[in-house]
Amino acid sequence: MTGGAPVGDGWEPFFDGTEDRGPRPLLITALELAGPAPEGGIALELGCGSGIETLALLEAGWSVRAMDGSHEGVRRTVERAAAAGLADRLVAEAAPFEEYTVPSADLVYAGVSLPFCHADHFPRVWAEIRAGLHPGGLLAVQLFGVRDTWAGTPGMNFHTTEDVERLLDGLDVVRLDEEDEDGSSFSGPKHWHVFDVVARRPAGGG
Repeated sequence: MTGGAPVGDGWEPFFDGTEDRGPRPLLITALELAGPAPEGGIALELGCGSGIETLALLEAGWSVRAMDGSHEGVRRTVERAAAAGLADRLVAEAAPFEEYTVPSADLVYAGVSLPFCHADHFPRVWAEIRAGLHPGGLLAVQLFGVRDTWAGTPGMNFHTTEDVERLLDGLDVVRLDEEDEDGSSFSGPKHWHVFDVVARRPAGGG
């Protein structure tokens, strides 16, 4: 795996350095599985960064609620959507996970962002994500494992395989891939231990 902002550093250099990348593969997979956006369909992106995935969601026909802890990221997200003439379907908010109330949605995407939620607050945030996911809705997120280089970093959260399975209990798991290998990040070489998760809330609830 490559990418990922440096822990503890400012986000603006990361935004600048990744400005020209395409949408992350996990989002592309989620969009393929979700199919055409339903009329009035709401997608939620947690940790929108500079808006690359938000724009892809808008272009796919979704109305998007986007959140990021960086005011600069949200500014770039709004600017990106406006340049494409799609800002009318975007609501963006700058807020840390610890202060954010997760709204309901048909599709929830969080790529390389949920690990930056403080471990003390992660259970509440995860519970709100699950409770707000509409029946039949799709969840696509990345979680960090306990063997990641950044494991133990204050203010982050990390999980074992068993933890992830418990978090997904009651959902229909479409994909659960575990990556545990050396790679690189924006700040240099690192070992990635990452879970790519795609799951649906059963149509009858769950």
